[in-house]
Amino acid sequence: MFITHDLSTASYMCDRIAVMYQGKIVEIGPTNKIIRNPSHPYTKALVSVVADLNYFIKNRRKIILDGEVDATKVHEGCAFADRCPHQEAACLSHQPHLEEIESNHFVSCHCHMDLMTVPAPEKKANAN
Repeated sequence: MFITHDLSTASYMCDRIAVMYQGKIVEIGPTNKIIRNPSHPYTKALVSVVADLNYFIKNRRKIILDGEVDATKVHEGCAFADRCPHQEAACLSHQPHLEEIESNHFVSCHCHMDLMTVPAPEKKANAN
């Protein structure tokens, strides 16, 4: 087991990745599926920072909302809802469960089907 906030390093060291937000797994699967096809909004935010920091900075409000993370707050719905730009009513009232979206790739998000059409930025080649 390797615990890190650095998805870039994890992608080199791990065959599988579990992304957690406030102590709950929000997405889990083979590394290549998580990195190439992130499905939870938090995973998309983490991947976009690694793939292209300039893209993330320019599009930050579309990717993740600013806010404090209060680990003491009890959430009736999704713990990420307050920071999610895709939040729906169900996100505030019902906690999502891990759902298999493709072989061995699980996501815990009410909106993941809508987000499958929102691509993560491509990793840019170094111009040097």
